[in-house]
Amino acid sequence: MLHTASPVTSNSLIGRCEDAHFPQDPEQLLCAHREEYRKDSIKLKTSHTKIQATLRHMSQRLNCMSARVSDVKQRISDLEGQTKGSDDQLEGHEHVMIDLLGKVENLEKRMCRNDLKVLGDDPYSFIAQPILASSF
Repeated sequence: MLHTASPVTSNSLIGRCEDAHFPQDPEQLLCAHREEYRKDSIKLKTSHTKIQATLRHMSQRLNCMSARVSDVKQRISDLEGQTKGSDDQLEGHEHVMIDLLGKVENLEKRMCRNDLKVLGDDPYSFIAQPILASSF
């Protein structure tokens, strides 16, 4: 025996609506839809408010970070400027040191030629005395 689908009647749809707790009266149905819309609208408004607050907070944090990055960039450029001056000073000091070492070498050579030796441990205060033949 073949089973055929029973035709859908308006009574069966109404029964389903009653089972799903849908109101039968169009006015009640409209009120129910309005209430659902109001609830959804409130949810959307609170979500929108939360999103706006989050965006404001993130924007403030981004502005703070941007200001910090600008400060760091300024400090880096200041340090680079100071380092360049230090490099120039270092090069100048290096030339002075080379000149001084050359003068010390010349002085040592002249002292050897003149049979003199430096006495004392302090290189800045020395006494040059003639080398005696007996000191060898």
